Amino acid sequence: MDVVPVPDVSLWNSDPFEMTRDENDPDKLCGRGTTDCLGHVALVACIFKQLCLNKVELDVTLYGVLIASEESASHPVKNAGVEYLVEKGMLEPLKKGPIVWVDSADSEPCIGTAGALQWTLKADGKLCHSGLPHKGINALELVNEACKILQDKFYAKFPAHAKEKLWLFGTPSTMKPTQCQGMAGSINQVPDWAVLRGDIRVTPFYEVADVKEQVEAWVKELNDDIKSNKQTIPVRGTHSKYILPDENKEGRLSIEWGESVLTGVACDIESKGFFAVCEAFQEVRKTCTPYSICGSLPLVAEMKAVGFDLQITGFGKSAVYHADNEYCSLKDMENAFKVLCRIVGKVNDDAWCADYDAGKKNSADHMPEADGAPLSCVSTASQHLKAPVASSESQAQAEPEAEEALQGHSATGAPSYIAVAACALGLGALIATLLRK
Repeated sequence: MDVVPVPDVSLWNSDPFEMTRDENDPDKLCGRGTTDCLGHVALVACIFKQLCLNKVELDVTLYGVLIASEESASHPVKNAGVEYLVEKGMLEPLKKGPIVWVDSADSEPCIGTAGALQWTLKADGKLCHSGLPHKGINALELVNEACKILQDKFYAKFPAHAKEKLWLFGTPSTMKPTQCQGMAGSINQVPDWAVLRGDIRVTPFYEVADVKEQVEAWVKELNDDIKSNKQTIPVRGTHSKYILPDENKEGRLSIEWGESVLTGVACDIESKGFFAVCEAFQEVRKTCTPYSICGSLPLVAEMKAVGFDLQITGFGKSAVYHADNEYCSLKDMENAFKVLCRIVGKVNDDAWCADYDAGKKNSADHMPEADGAPLSCVSTASQHLKAPVASSESQAQAEPEAEEALQGHSATGAPSYIAVAACALGLGALIATLLRK
């Protein structure tokens, strides 16, 4: 399930495996998974529960997909996860309408994510005494110099792309080391091996496969340069070297990739799903500021590539993703309920869909201006729907308003589809109870 483990329970201010309300701030719901991603599961469950309780008849078919096993790489689950659903064709009906992938954060539309791949760069050298550096090959110096060369080449080959500005990415593609490891010898030994591990993030306007191929080619070039003693890799000091011709010994670089390789996505900002999501946020929160991030999600790019209108949003707190003392905001989840209901209502509304089909929607209305100020994104179709009141006010008041918002207008043709996707299972009853109080 899309819930990470708790490495050290003692670092939490409350039991991470029991959802509790913060004593000093009742709006904070604390517990592992409240933001990522059990809170979203509860949210989707609440919507389906209200549909059932109110006996709402929609003119569209609404799917809820709860995705298991995203965070279980060390304990893979057979026949589970979104990849399995796509492989078996179980999500094919969802191509007929927008998908709202509820697995980001901060209560805004996320219109882009990055591809991600992890790398391990290893340098092999020759062990020697620190007082005799001319008799050894310092693997630690070699791996650091090589990493800098690879980074410089990466940023020259994959610079900031013009489309990143249009999709509101905060950063371009990046390559950086994040961990280091070396020979566990004494301080007065020149190490014979050293490793740097890191992470590459690739905006969706570059191909991850091209990045891998290019980095591997650069590593080969560096090895060829060492072998031919071209000295293109800088040395440190007068006696540092990466080849010992008299001993027929040379330094060597190797690159390996992590098992998980993710592809970035640029969501369709002219689609029905995009307009429905942005208008719903504007109407509920009175603001809508789409953004893109160099975080990564599994399979979203692949799903878009084969015809899904996939839109991304989420309502937890990015600051506490995978963190100790994870929490979400009850108010944010109440607004999330309204936002998702409005999205369903719009896709269920003939007049709204007719406006979209007639080209009366403009993506510029939803994107921030150059100075960062969000533009208005309320369309003429907004008047057709009334937001459901979160069930925290009263069950009696919520039921008719939820029904009115979700029912929309009569169908004019073949049914369309909208799917609400979330990751993991559980805690739904707890949050649903809190929302009703």
